[in-house]
Amino acid sequence: MTLSSVRGPDAIAEPRSSGINVIVVGLGIGGLAAAIECHRKGHLVTILEKASSPRAQGDCIGIGTNAARVVSKWGTNGQVHRQLEAQVSHVRAVDIHDHTGAFIVTNEMSGFRKGDGYFLNRCDLANILYKHTQELGIEVKFSARVSEYFETHESAGVIVNGQRMSADCVIASDGVHSKARGFVTDMDPSPVSSGYAAFRAYFDADEITSDPEANWLLAGAGKTDQALAFVGRGCELTMCTVKLGQAVMWIFTHADPNGNARESWTAPANVQDVLDRIKDWPCWGRIAPIIKRTPAGKAINFPLLTRPPLETWLSPERRVLLVGDAAHPYLPMAGQGASQAIEDAAVLAIALELSGKENVPLGLQAAEKIRHHRATLIQTGGKENHDSWHQPDWDAIKENPDLMKTPRPTWILGHDCQSSAYEELPIAVEAILLHKEYVPVNIPAEGMHRANDFKGLKQSLGGR
Repeated sequence: MTLSSVRGPDAIAEPRSSGINVIVVGLGIGGLAAAIECHRKGHLVTILEKASSPRAQGDCIGIGTNAARVVSKWGTNGQVHRQLEAQVSHVRAVDIHDHTGAFIVTNEMSGFRKGDGYFLNRCDLANILYKHTQELGIEVKFSARVSEYFETHESAGVIVNGQRMSADCVIASDGVHSKARGFVTDMDPSPVSSGYAAFRAYFDADEITSDPEANWLLAGAGKTDQALAFVGRGCELTMCTVKLGQAVMWIFTHADPNGNARESWTAPANVQDVLDRIKDWPCWGRIAPIIKRTPAGKAINFPLLTRPPLETWLSPERRVLLVGDAAHPYLPMAGQGASQAIEDAAVLAIALELSGKENVPLGLQAAEKIRHHRATLIQTGGKENHDSWHQPDWDAIKENPDLMKTPRPTWILGHDCQSSAYEELPIAVEAILLHKEYVPVNIPAEGMHRANDFKGLKQSLGGR
């Protein structure tokens, strides 16, 4: 790790050199990224986490190239990148089938496969990032329950465990049920059911190794991973291996018109419910044995909820900023939840660096200017992708199977948020001070969710 007095996307400032104190609320991916990026830009960071210890939940998560190019810089000589690559799935593509088991098309994992990004277990990702915060000496306060947010013209803070704690700004990464959102804006929309929910499971591959009807999924274990999807009417099953066949993940997305599923990462589900929903599928005999082998307590049924985009992520005095799911929650089909949280983190850290301690509100306002249009467009586009995938036009797909491929837009995956921030933040600040419109350059020119093919990195992430 090389410290530098020169500012730029790859530069690392002396610790605490900016004089800016930052409170980060929440130890999720967005909070961890915000803390790490703020530390890299010379800000003093304290993380507040309500849990008593680091504990991540969930199955697998994708970090696209747009965010991986940020993460790959962390640690000495790309140390964090190497640790993540040791945990990723080596899936290169997903073979998509219909509910009979008939092959439709191969969907490349461009932007997320090894060398482009990271697709791995959420717990592994969170643990590696938490470990890195400790290597950097970032303070984390556990069992820290935030009951209230406050701000003045000069500072912002929280009431945590009954005690008042102040800083120059607060970065609220407190998730989809954000308490900070109600402080920042009167617009605190209730979640709305998308009409779908997803059974999700992640478990050790040893559970299927000895089962001849299930262990076909482990073909190539030790050398590669594989992924398959089976699409029916109003439902879809994806299953894959991770870490060269050491673990198995499956997700079954299904209609949930009444929104009855409970929004919880811990409420167990009965896999028999999945088996009952696909009992008439001709490919039952191939996929059911894997689902049956799911250990008790390893499956959940998670509702897919949507929320209207917020008009602002910034508090009235511009010292409390929402990031990640607190600001812009995504449906899984967007494939950008964690990636956009990491972009939030990188841009806000640079904004604070460039604004300085005397102009923290202006810096955060400029960061929001740069990020809001982009994150909102991806949020709404993710809903469109979800609907098109789960309500397929089979006649059109028969004529053009490529319609089943997931869009990999260059404007999303090819974006360099850090280089762009150094170029665009002064422009955004000028627009704010002169009361002019800021025109973002990190979205398509026509301002619409454009599904261009992603052509991949010009250089490998592993080259760092």
